[in-house]
Amino acid sequence: MQGLMTVRDAIRDFLRKFHEIIAPLCKFIFAYLIFTSINSMYGGSEFFEKKVIVFLLSVISALVPNSIVVFIGGISITAHCFATVKEGGMVFVLIFLLMYCTYMRMFPKCAWVLAVVPILYMWKLYYAIPIVVAVFAGTAGMIPAAFGVIIYHYSILIKDVSKLVLEGTEDDKAFAVYMHFVDGLMKNKEMLMTCVVFAVVILFTALLYLLPYDYSWYVAIVVGGVFNILAFMIVSGKLDQTVNMSELVGGSVVGILVAALLQSIKSLVDYSRKEIVQFEDDEYYYYVRALPKITGRKKPKKLTGEDMREAVKGYGKSLDEELDTEREFTREEAARRRQARQQREAAEGNAEMRRERPERPAGAQRPVDEQRPVRPVSERQIPSSAQRAAAERQRPVNVERPADRQRPVGGQRPADGQRPQRPAGGQRPARPSDTDNNG
Repeated sequence: MQGLMTVRDAIRDFLRKFHEIIAPLCKFIFAYLIFTSINSMYGGSEFFEKKVIVFLLSVISALVPNSIVVFIGGISITAHCFATVKEGGMVFVLIFLLMYCTYMRMFPKCAWVLAVVPILYMWKLYYAIPIVVAVFAGTAGMIPAAFGVIIYHYSILIKDVSKLVLEGTEDDKAFAVYMHFVDGLMKNKEMLMTCVVFAVVILFTALLYLLPYDYSWYVAIVVGGVFNILAFMIVSGKLDQTVNMSELVGGSVVGILVAALLQSIKSLVDYSRKEIVQFEDDEYYYYVRALPKITGRKKPKKLTGEDMREAVKGYGKSLDEELDTEREFTREEAARRRQARQQREAAEGNAEMRRERPERPAGAQRPVDEQRPVRPVSERQIPSSAQRAAAERQRPVNVERPADRQRPVGGQRPADGQRPQRPAGGQRPARPSDTDNNG
């Protein structure tokens, strides 16, 4: 099992690494299958049947979103229908616009469902459709699957209409064609049965897939496959329709195997290590169900209590008490615990400082013994703005020294130019600005 998980993870890592190359290549192959299937089902336009055109359309589809690929496929089918029967092309335009504008524009992620259905019909594996769609598209895939069924049956209908056109007369040709289309779409019990059963199986399997019990994914896949077989058998008996049992059972088994394989590649979990956590806040209750994933990567080295005690030595007795338990911690968990402990100690220190300092009620004045002494205004000697402006005007600007008073570069002040030393405790001589301030 570990070897399979290692191979799976290696493949996933390779796909992620070269995603920009592999994704367009896969879309090219998928689009090529779509256009070749359309040509096999309809086959009316010689232009779209050319291999060069199919190749160019596949290249374009590899570079555009899936919804645009569906739109290109619809244009191809419309061209085939107009080349076969003009009235059939007009009817298909209405069906395709209804499908594309009302649903595909709202759910572009389900566009692949509409494209897969005709391909599986050509491969006689269409009974696998509801199981795969339920697992990977959910209930949103019911309508695209139904439209895919309609597109396949419409290809059969338009071939019958082309024979009617060749046999009819000019007067009743148009009326007969439209009536044949209406009867073929509204009275086709096989098409309606397939659409209804697909929708029911997809809904039932998707609901089982989302239930919170162990192994719900794989139980939903297996039960959905069995339910698919029983549903087609019951409904076909009620509507007097024949069902090929080999195709039904074989398609359902293929759907189960493909869905289980893709689910294992997508996500594989260990139900034996599940955890259920419940907590609440001021507004909600939370119920969390955590399932660890199974991977093929090497797990990080686990440390015992003695190793942890050596790694975080000096962090207090409480940590040693926690490490005395039999639980083992990884290095990442040890780092998280150490950071949380430091934050908790810092928070406790701040709380202790706040407790030591008594809180003063709002609007209350500082006590007399804590008030700061206020210096009298007369002692501050703060010059006014007019006095500061006068002092700036009296200050000489860019006054050069006389030649005999020039100081050489790097030289000392001459003896006669030394500043007089102020006696200890003496005051600075009065300046004109100070005299003006005192006056």
